[in-house]
Amino acid sequence: MVQKPALCLVLTNETTPDTAIYPDETTWLELRLDLFPRQPSPVVDIAKHPWFKTLLCNYSKIIVTYRSVSTDSSTLQFAEQCYRNCLLSASIPFVDIDYQEPFTPKLLADFGSQHNRIILSKHLYTYNGDLELIRNTIRKLQQHQPYLCKVAVLCHDAHDAVQLLTLYEEFDHLLLFAMGEIGSFTRIAAPLLGAPYTYTSYSSDAVAPGMLPAHLMQQIYTQNEE
Repeated sequence: MVQKPALCLVLTNETTPDTAIYPDETTWLELRLDLFPRQPSPVVDIAKHPWFKTLLCNYSKIIVTYRSVSTDSSTLQFAEQCYRNCLLSASIPFVDIDYQEPFTPKLLADFGSQHNRIILSKHLYTYNGDLELIRNTIRKLQQHQPYLCKVAVLCHDAHDAVQLLTLYEEFDHLLLFAMGEIGSFTRIAAPLLGAPYTYTSYSSDAVAPGMLPAHLMQQIYTQNEE
């Protein structure tokens, strides 16, 4: 029996998914610490948090990330410290770092030996359909030898979104999809083309436009099997 594509449930609070519905073998978790209602705890010391320890008992593929939404120096310092604590903790399986953060070069220099735990992300909000731009972006990320290169592209044209998917034939260790409502189908296609997982909303509210809820993604993949 072919295993279903893996879903990455995006968590924005201290919830614990039902393993009967979302088993470890086909489920990743991403903890969006910047969206947690209670801060700074458990953001800074997430590895010591009882809830996180419970998650680790049930899931082996957990990603921790913190997206700073401000260029304010204190916000950036807080985000950097959060990343440093995560990378220093051996109990955190994966850490997703935004390539565009001003402190990312220093993090990569200091924690290069942890590259097999790092997911290196880049979000492109301006795109004119030039695939060579995306190729160059992927190559830059791959120079750091992360576990996974994640590239999210805002497409305003369905054809551009389709073209993005052809790059799975050229690159390994890649998660590439189109942001926005028009790119929802690329999120469905990604794990079928070689990505290790695809992001899905675990709560009722999508974290990003175009992100489909987990129950719907499961239905889609189940129907595809039939």
